[in-house]
Amino acid sequence: MYAASAPTLQISIDLLKAPFDVSGINIPCFMVAGTKKADAGDGKNTGICPLVELEEKYSNISDNVTKIIAR
Repeated sequence: MYAASAPTLQISIDLLKAPFDVSGINIPCFMVAGTKKADAGDGKNTGICPLVELEEKYSNISDNVTKIIAR
């Protein structure tokens, strides 16, 4: 099982120098992200993984993969 707080697309481009694409995941996946400012954002900063992006990434993982989302 792989567990991670998936970064926003912009963070993955700026810091990781590669877009973060979850569509290729084919093993059980547990996606998590916190609700504090660092993860969720604060209106000025988008945070590492705001809820809308977490939900979008989750939906991009095949329904054939066992997946769980938590916040």
